[in-house]
Amino acid sequence: MLKKQPDLIFIRERNYIENSKPNGYRSHHVILGVNVCCLDANEYYPVEIQLRTISMDFWAAMEHRVSYKKQYDNKEQRVAELLSYSNILEKMEKEFEKYNDHPVEM
Repeated sequence: MLKKQPDLIFIRERNYIENSKPNGYRSHHVILGVNVCCLDANEYYPVEIQLRTISMDFWAAMEHRVSYKKQYDNKEQRVAELLSYSNILEKMEKEFEKYNDHPVEM
């Protein structure tokens, strides 16, 4: 009898929430191996899952749009601005958390 391989295996995780990237990016990444059947063998292919808040997803999309594969003269200023926006969003998220503990009455 053949032993069934697990469908998913844990490979690693990266916590960019507790240790944000220098540009302000915050997220939690989990990398799993997905079991894929190939002819007469099974192989695990890595899949990365990025867990972000809605605001950080917006920030990451905008950062990618303005920075990815682009050269610009004021790189330090751009990084400082992106970090500032990330910090503003983090502060807003923390402020909104108070509504989780105290539901708003309608």
